[in-house]
This record gives sequence, structure tokens and C-alpha cells, in this order.
Amino acid sequence: MSRLLKFLLLLLLFKLTLFAELNFSQEEKEYIKNNKIKVAMLPDFPPFSILKNGEIEGFSYDILQLISEKSSLNFEYEVNKWPVNLKKFKEKKIDIIDAISYRDSRLSFTNYTKPYFEIPLMIFSRKDLTDYTDLNSLKNMKLGMTKNIFYKNLIEDLNLFEIVEYESFEKKLDALAFGEVDIIFGHLLSTQNAIKNKQYTNMKVLDELNLPNLKKTDLRFGITKENKILYGIMKKSFDSISKIEWSNLRKKWIDTYGLEKEKANIIEELEAKERLFLVEKKIKCITTNWHPFIFVNDKPHGISVDFWNIIKEKALIDSSCEVVDSYEKIEEKIKNKEADLTLAAVVTEDKVSYSRFSIPYMSYPLAIATKLDKRYITNTSILDGKKVGIVKDTGIYKILIEKYPQIKFTSYKNNFDALKGLSNNEVFAIIDILPELSHYIRKYGFNDIKISGTTEFNLDFRIMIREDYDLLVSIVNKAIKSISIAKIQELKNKWMSVKYENFVDYTKFWQIAIVILIILIIMIYRQIVLNTHNKKLQEANRNIELKSKELEEKTLELHSQKILFEKTFNDSSDGVFLATFDGKTKIVKCNPKSYQLLGFESEEEFINTNRENILPPFQPDGSNSLELIDKYLHKTIEEGSCTFEMLHKKKDGTLIWLDVVITAIEFQDKKLIHIVWRDIQKRKDIEDELNSLTIKLEEKVQSEIAKNEEKTKQLIQQSRLAQMGEMLSMIAHQWRQPLTAISATTNNILIRLMLDEKLPKQNLEKELSLISDYSIHLSTTIDDFRNFFKSDKEKILICLENIINNSVSIIKGSLESNNIKLEIELDSNEEVMVHATEINQVILNIIKNAEDVLVENLVLDSKIKIRTYSDEQNVYIEISDNGNGIDEEIIEKIFDPYFSTKSEKEGTGLGLYMSKIIINDHCGGSLTVKNGTEGAVFTIQLSKNI
Repeated sequence: MSRLLKFLLLLLLFKLTLFAELNFSQEEKEYIKNNKIKVAMLPDFPPFSILKNGEIEGFSYDILQLISEKSSLNFEYEVNKWPVNLKKFKEKKIDIIDAISYRDSRLSFTNYTKPYFEIPLMIFSRKDLTDYTDLNSLKNMKLGMTKNIFYKNLIEDLNLFEIVEYESFEKKLDALAFGEVDIIFGHLLSTQNAIKNKQYTNMKVLDELNLPNLKKTDLRFGITKENKILYGIMKKSFDSISKIEWSNLRKKWIDTYGLEKEKANIIEELEAKERLFLVEKKIKCITTNWHPFIFVNDKPHGISVDFWNIIKEKALIDSSCEVVDSYEKIEEKIKNKEADLTLAAVVTEDKVSYSRFSIPYMSYPLAIATKLDKRYITNTSILDGKKVGIVKDTGIYKILIEKYPQIKFTSYKNNFDALKGLSNNEVFAIIDILPELSHYIRKYGFNDIKISGTTEFNLDFRIMIREDYDLLVSIVNKAIKSISIAKIQELKNKWMSVKYENFVDYTKFWQIAIVILIILIIMIYRQIVLNTHNKKLQEANRNIELKSKELEEKTLELHSQKILFEKTFNDSSDGVFLATFDGKTKIVKCNPKSYQLLGFESEEEFINTNRENILPPFQPDGSNSLELIDKYLHKTIEEGSCTFEMLHKKKDGTLIWLDVVITAIEFQDKKLIHIVWRDIQKRKDIEDELNSLTIKLEEKVQSEIAKNEEKTKQLIQQSRLAQMGEMLSMIAHQWRQPLTAISATTNNILIRLMLDEKLPKQNLEKELSLISDYSIHLSTTIDDFRNFFKSDKEKILICLENIINNSVSIIKGSLESNNIKLEIELDSNEEVMVHATEINQVILNIIKNAEDVLVENLVLDSKIKIRTYSDEQNVYIEISDNGNGIDEEIIEKIFDPYFSTKSEKEGTGLGLYMSKIIINDHCGGSLTVKNGTEGAVFTIQLSKNI
């Protein structure tokens, strides 16, 4: 008892504290205590107010609950459509109306709170509307509008549309779906939710409706104008809602309905080791046919493939998929680590021993299918003791055997055999995953089979990953978690639209009826026969009415679907037609676009034409058109579908490129081919223009390359000419000693002749021999000079020693005259295929530069060293000096054109630049420089490959 008193005391203190915090007046407190507030809400306005299982919920409902907690206001909710709510509000039959927008016209009877949300007004159309740019592009189209909508006058002032009015939003939406109007306007969330609930798949959001005098719809609570006390309480309570409370409400309702943008990827959320794993690994995926989750025709596609593609994009996973013909092979390859993962799997004990599983990315119930004449199954126990079919080669086989031991399961090889067994009464029912079961019922046309219920067991779809890839499991889980609910629903809607069979469970009804019947028998025994017959008659009439109504609804639904199909078929922007194929192709049905693409005037004319009239004899690659189309048709029959591009011929003889998709289908035991044509002529024209531009660009590039090569040759020759002065100086050094010796010898002979001194024959021959030797030396020097300026047209095979000697013979005399010691160390004498004179030019240029540095710096004991060595791939010529090296500030620039440390008269700046071009470009090697311990070290690298 004491605890109860404490609780009541605390509750009272809480109420008093709450009142004090919101600073309610005594009058307001009395109003709260003595009044019950009637609130009008909408039944189907997600996520703001939704009537679900007789209970109201949603964003605005939670706001009112929060206000009730803060203020202690006692709300009583009335749920109805907007016109009814607004009428009652105007008549003061309710106190507060939810989801009202601010209008000047409503100020006479409404006090508004601040907006709790703003919703954009969007333009919705069917998916076949493709040429939208702005509102003007929709001129003269039919616009569906709800009667008395507040923005009607604004739209009429635009003078753009043919307006068609409807009594309700639902009728307006149906009109768009079935082509009665071209566009409608609607609030983003509620319209998208209505489209999803009705399972319409031919609609899309076109754009936001932006008009100068039309703002976003602001959602508020409206309080009756006269009730100022209630307005004050609501205003204080509404204003007291904290930022955290608003944030929690948004997370619960708004984010759930997909208003927040989904992240493009999760790379920032990955740990460093997870990112490194993705860089190092290319993930090997393996899969097989599992309709409708995975189709493996030309390219894998389906629900699971779409989920995997999103996961790959979000985690930037590099992956490729291998297709195998059975699930056993998938398990074997993952067990042996020959594959890394598979896209669709369910957890079983045997798989856990060799693999890991991601979190579920989707979940479906196991459905029960029966013949049409069977009752709806409300509990799986109804199947106890009955024969139930199941496909053996699936992930759910073992699960079902263990889960439902009382059921007599009969295994089938595939889904078709299972459905056929059910159709032939071999089993009472079959169990499979809901979308898979629905898919095969539609695919194989089992019109005598229905989905009669679901088991209490849901199947989670996961990605199965090899057991040692823990990091990949973590990465995949993070990617799955980042996929929004809206995106998941979008993928489910894309691949599956299942109608659940509705049914009524009369069990309790009959139990009560029997009790009442017994009471009536006891009380009115004499009327029992009459009452019994009357009751049966009424029940029969009720059943007849229900069946008639159900039949009428089904008829209307079929009619609507027929209209939708015909609209989609006839108004398609692509050519679509059906044809038989039994060796020859015969068109049986086509849409207008089919014959219009080829310039025919009617369907009859197109159907009766021959293939030769719509195909040129040969394709651009020379292949025979008729043989090629037969090849594609046979491929379609074998593989199910085929996609290709092909040149066709119009009625007037002009040619047109079409993208062709052929699919083999079965209808009423007949094999047909479904063909779709798409005009790609413009794209082909652009491709031809691009190819032409590419050829011209390649020719231009080749021309510029030839010009650059010619310029390079000219620069090399210019560099040689620039070295001519230096070469003449070298020749002068080479010639000085032989010319002096020849002069001395001839003078000696002349003096003896002038003195009439008799020269012995032996001495004369010796002197003349010396003159001859010196003359040969001079001639050799001239040859070396001439060879230096001679261009090599072809590469020659020459050893390193000859290259070195040819270069040294030219400059040796100049070095000796400047007291520069030349050291040659030949550790390698390999043969290389090069332009020899160009290599000589480079070596001479480097040695001459070294000589100039040594002379300029007055280096004592000056020397230049030439060394050769090699490794497995290359040979190297290293030229070094002891001239104290190159300034580090300019060492990176010495190979630049026109860069020189000499005066303008002494250097052109082309020597080392052309040397690098000769070695790097002409000889396929490299020329580098660095500072050694005593001076600069130049290294020429040449490849051994000849």
C-alpha cells in the first residue's frame, strides 16, 4: 500500500513539474483536467498517419502523443478521409485537425501551429513518357486532379493542360495507371506509397512541381478558431519539443520512408585492413540458376544479382562471377576455396562447417500451393499426414524435412515436375519460397493452382563466403546495412509482384453459430426446421453474393490488366511483335511501332512481307543477312534469348540499324518468339563519325611524329656541326706532331742536298718511310673526322672496345696537349646493335665537356676515366673525371635544350640534350649523370638485345 501511495505521489509531482515547466495558466490547467480533445486524422497518409489493424500510428500521431505526455491533454482520435475531416472541423465537431496546410481562406476558422513538416508536390507520369524537359513540354496533355484541390486555380491559369477531375486520389491514380490521363500531381511520400500498395509498375516521378505561387505543402495542426485556450496549450507544448525529440521522430518515421539520401559507398566506414583486403583481392563469385533470384542466360541477373551489384558498388569490390550447372558444384568449389562466395544461400549445419554467412539481405516466407478447389491453409498443421511436394535440389530441402517431420514429403527433380505432380493430384500441396513458387506458376501457366497460404517459417537469403575470408564477411555486412529500406523495396517490386489470396476463417463463427443454434433449438423447438432452412438459404444467398462479387472483381481486374497490356504494347516506343518459328518465321502480331520503323503503312502489309524485303542481302561485315538471322533464331531456341545489332532495310530501300532482342516463350502449348526492335541509327551515325575522326587523328599523329623525327635528326646534325669547331681544334692537336716531324725530316734532307752531302740510300729510305707513316696518320685522322659527321642510316653490330677506341682516337691528342690523363678500363667488351657514329658523338661530347671543365678549373693531375661493365640485360659505358662535379642546383637541368654553363660563343646548349635523345630515343637506352667522389660521372646504358 505504501508503494502505491509513493507512486501516486511521484505521479502527482511529475504532473505539477510538467505544468510548471510549460508555465500553464490556472485556466489552462482546468481546461486540461476537464476536457477530452477530439482530433481528426487521415487513415492513409504515410508516414504521418496510418491506420493499421484498427490502430493509428505515424509521425504526426507520435507528435500528438509527445504533446499529450508534456501537457496531459487527453486526445480522442477520429480517423476519416480529408473532406469529411475538414467538414467536421468547420462545423466545430472536432477540436484539432491533423495535416492541414496554411491557407488565407482558412484563417476565419483555423488557428495554426508551426509546420511540423514540408512535403514537395511532384509530377507523376507513366514510364513511357520520355521527352519531358519542363512544364511546357507537357502542353495539351491530360492532367488528372482531385476535385476542389486548393491549387486548381493556379494550374488553370497556366493554360497548359486538359484537366480531368476525379472524386478521390485513388481514382486519379487508377486513371494514370490505365492511360485515361497522362500526368497527375501528388505529394511525394503518400503517392509513392499508394503506387507501391497498388503494385503499379508503370509509373515514375517526373519532376517537382515548381510554380511561383505554389510552395511546398506545410503540414500543421489546426485548432478551432474560437478555442483560444486549447490553442495556447498546443502552442506551448509544440514549442517545448526539443531538437533531440524531433531528431528521434525523424529517424523513426521520415528516414524509414527513404527521404534521406543513401550513401554511394561505404569506403570511409571500412577499416584499413578491410580496404587493403579489397585492393589485394579480386573476389571470385560462383552462381547457378535459381529463378527468380538468379537467372544465368547470357548474363547473370535477378533479385540476388541486383543486391550483389549494389554491394559491389558500395564497397568497391572487384569481382567476376562463374556460372555452374548445380548447387553441389557451388558448395564443392567454396569448400575447396576455388571460389570466394555465392550470391544466394540459406544457413544449414553442413554449410557452417566450411563457410561463413553474411547478415540476411532479404527474407521471404515459405508458401503453400494447392489446387483451386482446396480451402485456404491458415496453419501448417493442416498438412500433417498429407503428401506434400518439394524440390530436392534446393537449399530448403533439408530445412523442411527437419522442421516438419509430420508431413509426408515427396521430392521432385525441379519446380515444373513438382507443379505437374500437384496438378495431377499426386500430392495435396507443394511448399517452396513464395517468389519462386509464384514465378513458376506464372511461367508454366498452371491455372488450376493457387497460393493458399504460408508456413510460419521465413527463409533468410544470405551471401555464403569461404570460411577464411572473415574480412570479406565484415565488408559485405557493412554494405548490406547501408542499403536503405526504400532501395530494398524497390528491388523486390522490380522482380516480384505477388497477389496474396484473401480468405475468411469461419471456424470461430461456426462455433458461435452452433451454440446459438442449440439455444434456439431449446427455446424454439417448434420453429427448428423452419429456422434451419431459413439459415441455410440465407447462407447460400450470402455465398452466392460473395462469389458473384469476387467474380465481378476478378473480371474487372482482368479487364484492367488487358487494357494496361494493350496500352503498353501499342504505345511502346520500341517495335514489339510475336512470331512462330518452325523452320520458318511467321509474324502473328505486332505493335504500330514495328511496321512504322521500316516505313510500312499497316500491320497487315508488314505481316505479309517476306524477310528478304526487310533485310539487305549482306551485312556490313560481309555476312549473309538471312543466314545470320537464322543463326540468331536457333540460338534463341537453344538458350532462351538473344541480343544483337543488325542492319535492316526499309520499304523505300533505305537502310536502318536496329537493336534486336529475341526471347523464346511458350503460350498455350505453342512455341513463339518475342522480338523487340529499337532504332539505333543515330547512335551508329555518331559511331561512324567518331571512327572517321579517330582515323584522321591517327594520321595527324603519325604526321607530327614524322615531323618530330625529322626535327630530331636536324638537331643531331646541328649538334654535330656545332662540334665541328671543337673537332678542328682536336685535329690541329693531332696533326701538330706529325706535321712537325715531316717538316724536320724534309728540312734535314734539303740541308744535306744543299750541302751536296751524299745521302746513303738506306738513310733516305728511312726518312721517306717516316714521312709516309706520318702522312698515313694524318689521313686516318681525316677519316675519323669524316666518319664523325657521317649519318648512320642503319644500326650495326659493334663491340664496346671499337666504340671507345674510335672516339678516343679523335680527342686523344687534345687531351695530351692539355696534360689530361685518359684511363680506359674495359671490364666488358659485349657487342651491341647501335648507330655507332651517334654513340661516338655522345662519348666525344661528354669527354670534351670534361676536358673543358678540367682546363677551366686548372685541376692538377687532371684525368678522365672510361670504364665499361655489364649485367644480364645491359652494357654500361661510364665516363668520369676529377673536375669537382656539377653544381647540385643545375645538375637536373644539364639535359635541357639550350642550357649551357659556357658563354654564348663557346656553347649552344644542345650537346647533352642531343646526347640524351640519341641514347634514350634512338638507341633505346638511357643517359644519366651523378656526382662521384671526385667529379661528375656520366653513365650510358645500352640493351644487349639485338
